[in-house]
Amino acid sequence: MYVRSYDLPWTLADADNRRFNRILLWTLGATMALGILLPVLPVRDKTVLAPPQLPTRMARLLIEPKKKPHEPEVIKPAVVAKPIEKRVVIPVVRAKPAVTPPVVRPVVPPPPAARDIAREKASKAGVMAFADQLADLRQASPDDSLRSRTRVAATGNGAAQRALITTANSTTSAGIDTSAMSRATGGGGLADRQTTRVSTQAPAPARRASKPSASDSLAGARSREEIERVFDKNKAAIYALYRRALRSNPTLQGKVVLTLTIAPSGAVSDVQIVSSELAAPELESRLLRRIAMFDFGARDVAVTTTTKPIDFFPA
Repeated sequence: MYVRSYDLPWTLADADNRRFNRILLWTLGATMALGILLPVLPVRDKTVLAPPQLPTRMARLLIEPKKKPHEPEVIKPAVVAKPIEKRVVIPVVRAKPAVTPPVVRPVVPPPPAARDIAREKASKAGVMAFADQLADLRQASPDDSLRSRTRVAATGNGAAQRALITTANSTTSAGIDTSAMSRATGGGGLADRQTTRVSTQAPAPARRASKPSASDSLAGARSREEIERVFDKNKAAIYALYRRALRSNPTLQGKVVLTLTIAPSGAVSDVQIVSSELAAPELESRLLRRIAMFDFGARDVAVTTTTKPIDFFPA
């Protein structure tokens, strides 16, 4: 008869469960017994074996010395002793040169008589002979100097003729004696007329030329072109100061009006700033010092005071 079992293949049987429980009990009992007996058993003393102490190890680096190359032996030649020569010093007596005293030549002044003669000759020759006459011409008025007349004649034939002009000059300091001068010209039937001739009076020998008046010695001022020429010559130095100031202030620009006084020697005696748009005191002081060093050249002129505008604009 066939019997069908409905248990799954992995379902445990009762016998297997009992066997498992029995083994578990025996194992737990043995484990508990060992856990109680082992702590009671005597234990051997444990001695710690320390390792032996070793000395400190040190390493030393030894450098092998370099071997010097073998130098060949130099054989020195034998030194032959030279005989010592004895020198005998013979003193030489030198004769001292004779000192000749300097010859002083006395300066003989020229005799006063020769000096006076030379001065008198110089006064009678050249321009010095007319010094007194020229002084009289400077002081004489036109009314006093017009003393004589000259005659100018015209002929009707139309032919021109030129007369000889002669003068007779004295060799003494008594003045110039001018002889009568006549001049004849031919023209187309011109009528005769009379004109005056300028002559000078003979001055006294001891008369001297008087000093010129203040109006005669008054000299003119310097021209504007001369002043501009000097400023153009020093233009590079002026703008060098301006370019140096532009490094610290790139917006620096404007117009400066100066007034300067120039002495007859050409030096700048005074320079001042009338107006300035730069607003840079340091640059203005450098400009004044630089312009004060200008040299306009020495001239026989009066002291000149002028104004000079200068425009400063970055390039």
